[in-house]
Amino acid sequence: MRVWPHLVRRAPDQVFVLGEVRQPGRVLLDRPTHVSQVIAQAGGWNLGAELREVVLIRYREGDPQAVMLDIHSAVRHDLRPRCVDLTDDVLLADGDIVIVPKDSLQNVDDHIRRVFTDGIYGILPIPGLRTQGN
Repeated sequence: MRVWPHLVRRAPDQVFVLGEVRQPGRVLLDRPTHVSQVIAQAGGWNLGAELREVVLIRYREGDPQAVMLDIHSAVRHDLRPRCVDLTDDVLLADGDIVIVPKDSLQNVDDHIRRVFTDGIYGILPIPGLRTQGN
């Protein structure tokens, strides 16, 4: 007697979203999904996200391959075909990692906060100058 499995439903694909999104982590996909859609499922992007340099990491035969995507036009502009190039808003595959980095202004702001607020003035408080912790 032979037994043949009958697949009723397959497990959903999963991708991981990191960086400047409101809810980073694992996102389950039950249908074909684009990068912009998975960012939306992660709660959307944070103020200071660089949507022109989103990184997609995909593993092919065990080797990671990374590509930089510009999805700014897909999520920020008028979506009339003559106005927008949507070629970077690619479909995701099981196990993909999407990283939404900080823009340069947010990086500068973080650096200033680290050096001055948390660094110099955090160690050597100046009388009359109030910092976040005071």
